[in-house]
Amino acid sequence: MSKRGGALFALAAVVCSEHFPDVLVPVPGQPRTPQDLIGLTMRVASSAMLEDHLAHLGAQPTFTKHMETFTGSDAMTNMASQLQIEFGFPMSSDELFKCSAEPSCLQVWTTASSLMDKTVRITDVIGSWSMTETGVGNVCHVNVGKNVAFCHVPSDPYKSGLSWLALGVPTDAPDQEPLPVAVRCHDMGPSNHDAPCHLLAGNEFMAARLDDLDVYSQVRKGDGHSSVEEIGSRVVSLGWWAHASNVTVSANGKCLDVGGGQALNGAPVQLWTCLQNSNQRWNTQLSVPWTSNLHFIGDHGSPSETMMCLDVPGANLVAGQTMWIWECSSVPTQGWIQAENSAFMLRVDDQEWCLERPDDNDGSLPVIQPCSDSPQQEWWVQRSGVSTEKLI
Repeated sequence: MSKRGGALFALAAVVCSEHFPDVLVPVPGQPRTPQDLIGLTMRVASSAMLEDHLAHLGAQPTFTKHMETFTGSDAMTNMASQLQIEFGFPMSSDELFKCSAEPSCLQVWTTASSLMDKTVRITDVIGSWSMTETGVGNVCHVNVGKNVAFCHVPSDPYKSGLSWLALGVPTDAPDQEPLPVAVRCHDMGPSNHDAPCHLLAGNEFMAARLDDLDVYSQVRKGDGHSSVEEIGSRVVSLGWWAHASNVTVSANGKCLDVGGGQALNGAPVQLWTCLQNSNQRWNTQLSVPWTSNLHFIGDHGSPSETMMCLDVPGANLVAGQTMWIWECSSVPTQGWIQAENSAFMLRVDDQEWCLERPDDNDGSLPVIQPCSDSPQQEWWVQRSGVSTEKLI
């Protein structure tokens, strides 16, 4: 049974003596709100433990009867096809595993590989979704060689409980940057050592529809603690670029537009009436709470081999500085994030500079200004086939 206040959850995923009961046995102490989860410590299995455990489970009919089993050289292709059939998941297997390694791709979530074989403290909760509902998402367990995979049968009663998208740090390195942690909770009963939750790791992942995620925001307090509030039951994610639709960034009918439409270093960024043309095509991984680039797509269907990003010329963070596109790199002035406790505001990295419209005329040049409550700093996004909404 779990304990609060930082105690270790028993890790059902690596207990080889576990047994699947004929009926689900409720286990007390499961997190029901994000605040229940923050502060808990959980052990991430090692690769060897997971591999041994998956081989053990795969030999048990009591396990496999609850799973879609995929084996052989086509295992990953068939697994991805099944996810497509089950809930319209749009990714190939290669894209799926790439997505799972990118925190801003909310559709797929796993635990960062660098946390393997470590005890992790949950620091933040990004979102959650219910596996009890069919057509929402699934959890899959894949071996190291990627030639065996088990995904829950869509209608099976064991496909139940909450899955959590979280961040965490190793307990032996508490000041480390928090990394993705996938938390899976369900009722399994005493034979699983009353473990209400465990961490997915290795090639294990959970995948869900974006519009079925509940998304949360951490609200920091002056004493260094945080509380968690729900900020929406629907996420508008521009997602991982390989699957994002073309995106416009706009306000009052005017879109961010690259003068001349060419993906060239130094091309100016302006406002222009939204025309859905190539000058106004962008792509991004912007999503609370991560920093991301804004990639200029232009005539390309996806970011070109040499990607261009919305950039502050010369990293000149002064009021009134206009914008251009420049070859993407790791410079802070190409990193943008939604300002906290605000409408959708484009803030430069962790600085207090926001993108602002001096006016809403064609040819007007957006500039950076100190972040404020000005409506001229509010922006909207629109994806192909989706109505315009503020990014959350």
